[in-house]
Formats: sequence, C-alpha cells, structure tokens
Amino acid sequence: MGVIERYRDRLPVGPDTPELTLGEGSTPLVSAPRLSAQLGVELFLKCEAMNPTGSFKDRGMAVAVAKAVEGGAVGIVCASTGNTAASAAAYAARAGLPAIVLHPAGGISLAKQAQARAAGARVLEVRGTFDDALRASMELAESGGYVLVNSIDPNRIEGQKTAAFEVVEELGRVPDVVALPYGGGGNTCAYAKGFGELGARPRLVAAEAAERSDTLASAIRISEPVHRSEIDELVAAGRAEVTTVTDDEIIDAWRALARSEGVFCEPASAAGVAAVRRLELEPGSLVVCVLTGHGLKDPAAVDLLATATEVVDPRLESILEAVSGTSFTSSGARTAAGWKSREKAPTSCRATAPISRCARSRSSPIRRTTTSASSTASRSSAGSVRARPRSRPVSSPEPPPPSSSPTPTPRSFSASTSKGTPTISRPRCAAASA
Repeated sequence: MGVIERYRDRLPVGPDTPELTLGEGSTPLVSAPRLSAQLGVELFLKCEAMNPTGSFKDRGMAVAVAKAVEGGAVGIVCASTGNTAASAAAYAARAGLPAIVLHPAGGISLAKQAQARAAGARVLEVRGTFDDALRASMELAESGGYVLVNSIDPNRIEGQKTAAFEVVEELGRVPDVVALPYGGGGNTCAYAKGFGELGARPRLVAAEAAERSDTLASAIRISEPVHRSEIDELVAAGRAEVTTVTDDEIIDAWRALARSEGVFCEPASAAGVAAVRRLELEPGSLVVCVLTGHGLKDPAAVDLLATATEVVDPRLESILEAVSGTSFTSSGARTAAGWKSREKAPTSCRATAPISRCARSRSSPIRRTTTSASSTASRSSAGSVRARPRSRPVSSPEPPPPSSSPTPTPRSFSASTSKGTPTISRPRCAAASA
C-alpha cells in the first residue's frame, strides 16, 4: 500500500488520479538506545532510506507523478542533487512517462546518477550549480508538455507530509522535537504542514550545512534554498528553527549512527542528529531524527570517512596481528577538509544496509510491533584487491615435451538463473490508529 491509497482522504487526489505506487511510505521508526543514553533523551530514527529508491523523495514523487499523469503530461523534468533524480526516474518509468534529469556536472554521487540512468531517464549534466539546473528545468516546464516535479510542485509537499502522520501514529503521541536536514527546505515545509493538519506543534529543527555550496553532504549542497521564504515564515511564526552544523559535526553524527546504532545513512541524513547534539533539551525528551537517504546512495563516503580495509593472509596469526590494538569504535578516518574531493575518489567499499526494528517507547500505550529487513551489501569491482596466489612447490620434475595433440576447446559456463533475481524486502511498521 502506497501513500496515495493509505492517505487518500488527506491528499489532493480524486477518482481520476491513478494510484501510482512502488510501495513508498510506512518506513520504520527505529529506537536509538545508545545515542539516547549519550544525549539524555529518548531518540528515534525515522528511516526514510527504506523507501523504494532509498530516500524520502518517493513519498512526494508518487503524488506528483500521479497528478502529472492525470493532467495529461507528456513527460516530467527535474533538477537534482541526486535523490530527486533517482525517484523521478523510477516513478516516471512506473507511469510510462519519459523523464529528463538535470544536475550540476560532477555534483552528485555516481550511485544516484546510476539509479536515474538505469530507470531510463535522460540525464544531462549542467555546467553550473544546482540553482542553474533548477532554472533550466523550470524553463523547460514552462515551454509546455513537461511537468516540473521538484518540490516547487505542491503535490510533492503533499506526499511528503505523510511522514509526519506516520511518526505520530507510531509513537502514539506527538514528539517533543523533530530534526531533519535542510537543503532546499521542501521536506521541512512538508513536516510542518503534516503536523499542522494534525493540530500538533513539535519543536521542528531544520539542520543546514555551514558551507552550503561546498558541503561534503551532497544531498543538501544547495546554496539558494528554493523554500527559504517559507522556512523564514515558519521560523517567524515559531513553528520551526534553523540550526547550522559544520561538516565535521555531520561526519561525527554519520559515524555515530552507523557504529553505535547500526544504521547506515548518507552523510546529509546525519545533519539532523548533528543538530540535536547542539540543542539544550529537557532530560527524557522524545526526539525524532529523520534520516532522509540510504548510505549506499553515497558509497564513496565510506572510503573517505571510515577505516580502510586491509589485506591479510588466511592465518590466525595474521588476523590477530591485524586486529590487535584496534578500536572498533575509532574512526581511522579523515576530517571534512580531507573529504572535499570525494566525487573523484574511488568508490570501492563494502557497506551493509541497516537492520531495522520498528520500535516504540516502553511507556507507549500502543501495541508493540516489530519488523525485520533483509540486509544488502555491495562492492565495487574497480577497487577490489586480488588475493595473492599460493606459491607452488619448487621441487617439480622436468616438464614433459609439448604435446602434438590439438589444444582442447575450453568449456563454456553459464550462470544458472533457476532461483530467480534476488529481491530486497523492506520492513513495514504496523501503524496504530492515531
């Protein structure tokens, strides 16, 4: 069940709106006991990485593309730092529409670009910034036929507000604090709208990068937020606040999420956690941090921010020598200053998707429900290391003379596909009635 079917009565859809879905929404709310203990609060993580294309964008994209189909669009267009591109391409393919994606040249991770290309989108790299790509996308949409599906489209905000509904449904109450990354500002507006429709006023914290145009967190690398005026209005009305975090703070939060809680997100997703670390909160406050994208969206970050791998011999002594004195919670990683050339770095890494539990407070009156997720792993073949071959005995007899018989034809082998293509299952949270 997607967001259109689940929240039809709260969305601007009608009988002619197709129920376009890839199964978006109903993402897990994961308790973070170790970070909770460190911060003195009760912290939960809204894992939006478990949406179909790996980011929160899918909620709004389902509604935006469905409305484009309803309106007779010939195609869709978007500007993107990566996640919008992947989502737009996937939902356009689902709807049978062509998609055009514009992104700043060299400004997004190869993994995100690969998602858009695999789904058949026409991906164009613009010589300029994200803002330049957005202006060009708007011009194309205004020329007729193509619908712009960036968050300027109010249907995107409508779809993304459903995450706020789920947070309240899962917790059984309104959280005291909700923190999330602030790039273009659309998601902050969406959460404010969702909570507003519920009559709720949590402390909404939007975390922006100190160096917006050059931050390591590519998903929020937007120098001029398109929703800045709306965010300013929310701040003036006391409905939101903006907290600035440095790249080093983002790195520390990203590492803490993976190593303390086992949740692997892209660096930008950790901005909300970095912001919460800056806040002065009442002990025991109920806090939700929104993790907007999966770690596999930006695998190059692992090579640059995490401990490097090491090749060892397959002997106990060699393994013990390698791990002796190793702290498995230490970083062994670079600072933000050494991270800036990330797009040109090798992308070899081994990363594991988070194993999530849909958790609630012990004191929550609603029924406990748990879900499980299968894990995924990937390794770049370009950066893999060949194992050293075992040496052969030197005491071998004199080799026989060459045979005059013809060289046998090598046998060909084909991979069996009898078991089918493996699929990735996404955990679902059973929503309690609000």
